[in-house]
Amino acid sequence: FVLTPPLVAISVALCAALSSFGETRTWKGGGGDALASTGANWEEGVAPAAGDAVTFDETGRDYPCTWDIDVALASWTQTADYTNVVTIATEYDSTKFDCLEISGNVVLNGGTWTHLANSGTTKKYRLCASVGGDMTIGEGAKINADMCGYTAKITVNGKTSAYGGNHGGF
Repeated sequence: FVLTPPLVAISVALCAALSSFGETRTWKGGGGDALASTGANWEEGVAPAAGDAVTFDETGRDYPCTWDIDVALASWTQTADYTNVVTIATEYDSTKFDCLEISGNVVLNGGTWTHLANSGTTKKYRLCASVGGDMTIGEGAKINADMCGYTAKITVNGKTSAYGGNHGGF
């Protein structure tokens, strides 16, 4: 089988495109803490890097995760077998980890996404994710911000909430 010049160029371009995709990292937990940045918490022994795809499945179902890595991922998958919580540690402060970026698809078929809890009237934590592809939330998954809002009355855009325990919405 001989490749003619146009096919050689196409095959070289295809190989270059395929090599630009990162690795798949599978959460296993049990690495001494719940941080995504700890390599020992991943099946491959390495924390996810820019361009990687992450998977949460039966491998790490007994371990919650605190996602503290500020890198753009290729995709995110939580299977129905992952029934634990992933706490996305994004903050309002744009000089810190302010938004989880995923260029491709997000599939949440199990488990929960949440964010770190705020306290008093300090606006610090939020759940922010930018998804470049499709986002699917199956019946076994949820996004839950219960008990993550402010514990006291706060003022947002000139309006003061009537009650404590909120996220500042009206």
